[in-house]
Amino acid sequence: MNLKIVKPPAEILSKATEVVTDVHTQVLPYISTMRELMKNSQGIALAANQAGVPYRFFIDRKSIYINPTIEVIDSETIQGREGCLSMPGGMWMCERYKEVELTYETTKGKTKVERVRIPEEIKTTLDQSIVAKVLYFQHEVDHLNGTLVSDHGVKTTAPFEDPNGNDDGVEVVDARTLPTLSLAQLQQVFSQQMNDPENKAKQLKPLG
Repeated sequence: MNLKIVKPPAEILSKATEVVTDVHTQVLPYISTMRELMKNSQGIALAANQAGVPYRFFIDRKSIYINPTIEVIDSETIQGREGCLSMPGGMWMCERYKEVELTYETTKGKTKVERVRIPEEIKTTLDQSIVAKVLYFQHEVDHLNGTLVSDHGVKTTAPFEDPNGNDDGVEVVDARTLPTLSLAQLQQVFSQQMNDPENKAKQLKPLG
């Protein structure tokens, strides 16, 4: 299947996706190609409409999240610089909630609920992966609702060089690379990694 990362001003990025009613025709045929796109772009998640697919689902490296809805559990927020595979050429300072709950359907039709919260101290690989999920759950659901980082974030930096040489940029902090730190230090780490030219390529990866 011939899919590619869609970029503005494509209309599919600015309108809400359609509810999935048939996983066999609206989801499964696209998964393999979407995972390949995500892998080639060094992303950690990808919304369907970013690949030109108009249905409400997104993927990460292991799971498929169908018809997801998100609920804010803790209204406290953090700020971090985010980029997007669909929007190469910049970074945006975005505000994200500290704790959210994602409700979604699996490919087997079961409903699952996953609650994720940024730990007060980030010490382990598991802690770091939880930080990533808190961010990309919100980032990808935004995509499915037709919202881009540019709609609610402030542009802050110039693009980075893409490791594949296609100028899409290595755009977002990959939480798995974060050192042990407190929640209060998280924003500082984002800024330090973004401004360290010797470590950009190995420390920054796109959410989706």
